[in-house]
Parts: sequence; C-alpha cells; structure tokens
Amino acid sequence: MRKSLQRLFALGLALVTAAGLSGCSVFGRRVYFSTGPGLTNVFCIGNLACGQKEARVYLLTDKNLYGNLGSENLIDSSFDSDRLDEHLKYEALSQMSYVYALNLYAREQKISLDSQEEGRVSQAAEAYYKSLSKEEKAYLKTEQKDLEGIYGRLALAEKVYTGLMSHVDDEVSEDEARVLDMEVILVTDKDSAETVQNSLSTGSQFEILSQYNQGKSFKVEMKRGDYPAAVEKKAFQMENDETAEVEVNGRWYFLKCLSKYNEELSAQNKEKIVSERQTKAMTSIIEKLDQNEYSELNKRVWKSVEIPKGKKLSSSGFFDNLNNYLSFT
Repeated sequence: MRKSLQRLFALGLALVTAAGLSGCSVFGRRVYFSTGPGLTNVFCIGNLACGQKEARVYLLTDKNLYGNLGSENLIDSSFDSDRLDEHLKYEALSQMSYVYALNLYAREQKISLDSQEEGRVSQAAEAYYKSLSKEEKAYLKTEQKDLEGIYGRLALAEKVYTGLMSHVDDEVSEDEARVLDMEVILVTDKDSAETVQNSLSTGSQFEILSQYNQGKSFKVEMKRGDYPAAVEKKAFQMENDETAEVEVNGRWYFLKCLSKYNEELSAQNKEKIVSERQTKAMTSIIEKLDQNEYSELNKRVWKSVEIPKGKKLSSSGFFDNLNNYLSFT
C-alpha cells in the first residue's frame, strides 16, 4: 500500500478510535444503530451509503494484508480467530468510514476526479477484476462496474487528503521544526545566579557550573515550546558555542549552544509537527461538515458480512493496484 494511503488510513483509524464507533459518535456526529427491515447498506455518512460489496472488497484485502504471520494465515488457523475477525472488521470499517467522510467533504467543496482520472480508475477496476480468482469473485459478488465506483471513492478520498495535507506540510518551516543541542543551567535564587554570572565572567567552564543547575537536565535537545518564550527567543538566535543568560520571573536560565541545528532530530520533529497538524486539520474538516447530517451503522448487516476464509481467497492487491494507474503524490 502506498504511503499516502497508509497515512490516510492511519489518520482515519486514529479519528475513529477517538470518536468510538461502538459509542455514540463517528467523526463528531451521532451514530444510530439500525436493525430495521429492508436496510441492506453497511453504513451511511450524510447521504452517502456504503454497501456490502464494498465492505467485502476491503475485508478481503485487509484479511490478506494483516491476517498473516510469516507463512501462517492467522484467520484460517485456530489462533484466536474471533478476536482477529473483530480487529479486521474494525480496520475495514474505519477505512471505509474515512473514505466516505472525505467524499462527503469533496461533494460539499465541489472537488471531483477529472476525466483523465476517471479513465484511470476504470482501468484499475478492470485490471483488479481480471486478477481475481473464481472463488474471490464468488465471495465478493462484485462486478467490474461496482469496482469502478469503489475505486472512484477511494481515489477521490486520496485526492482530497493529498491536497489538504500538502498545504499543511508547506506550512511547517525548517526553522520552526529546528532542534538545538543545548546546555542549560537553571537557578531560582539570586545568590546562585550571581555565583554563576561571576564564574562565567572570570572564565569558568560552563560544564563545571552544572552543579548549580536546579532544572531536570543539563544537556537538552531544545524544541520550540519547551521553554518560556523569552528563553526560546534567545536560544534560537544563538550560534554554536555561544553562551547567554535570560531571566524570567525570578528564574535565571544560563544557556550554551552546542549545536544550533541537530539535523536528525529536526527532521523527526518536523514529521511530528506535520502529523499533529494533519490530524488537527482533518478533525476540523470532519467536525465542520453539515451538522444536520448523521452517520448510521447498520449493526445487523455489518455483523452478517463474513470475513473471507480459505486459501483460495488470497487477493491483497486492491490498494496497490490503484497506484499502478493513479497517484496524487
């Protein structure tokens, strides 16, 4: 599965976990569990409904992506199969829910696939359908035309996600994510502060004065937000081997910059900041969708959709196949 889809589904799973599909809301909306007669869809979000055919495609794929340990298929073995079935259904439901939520957002924002993208979706559906065995087609009960719709929704969700996330990534600058290697001596009384000041002025080594440090650590990897604003401002202006002093509300910070740019930690910090902002951005988008719409899970139908079992039901290429024809990265 390509990276953008992995990130999309990971974010979707996090949001669904936070909301709690078994609780009272999905993506910030009320969830209604329906068992009424004549209802054949698995769930709906707003006026978009997900059918059993789509659910089986995701279950077949997830079963073969996540249901194996080495050469052993855990689903088909005696390895706590009920728990694994529950996990796979939860994984598939979170993926589909997120795809549909992003499709609803796309509809409201008038975002759609262009004709070229639609053509590639059709090609992907044709290739995937031809790759299926007779047994897999029998399980899926899905025709090529159905797959065009399923792939179309997945592609549109990825298009929306990639577009939104690219803006978030661009907003995080290298300087914002920069991590410093610092030595910090924190003292909270004036006498100790004067002792450190006098010692530094007479040439004492910074490291020797660490005995006066009343903070948790002497050597620190400093990110933005770790220290008071005045300390942060000064620290991020410092050059290598430079020392400085900042007083904030009766607390004295003596600083020495060992490195003004820790490349490895800065890259990790940027990834963390981007991930947090992506989650925040997507949560905000989902919560701002029309509050008059609601999410509905048909518990009876979802329970009746079976996990595929058997060695001949081994297809795992649904997601990767789309990447062969269409990518938004």
